[in-house]
Amino acid sequence: MRSQDTFVYTIKEDITVDALQEIVHRLNKSQKKQEFLWSHPAYTDGSNNQTSVAVIIQQDRRILRKLRKDYGTFKER
Repeated sequence: MRSQDTFVYTIKEDITVDALQEIVHRLNKSQKKQEFLWSHPAYTDGSNNQTSVAVIIQQDRRILRKLRKDYGTFKER
């Protein structure tokens, strides 16, 4: 895997938002170099940008952090 690659895994079976969040939480705890995000058709934060099927998105954590910093959406913890 190259550091700039992004993988999107579609979930073909019915999965709840809570179950998807739990899977992504476990993946993020177990991976140091990758970050996992999710989207679910039943979940919106008000902007209606959710995917039409449940997905898990895998990205290089270092690259994603740099992008967030460059675009002002990253907050140091």
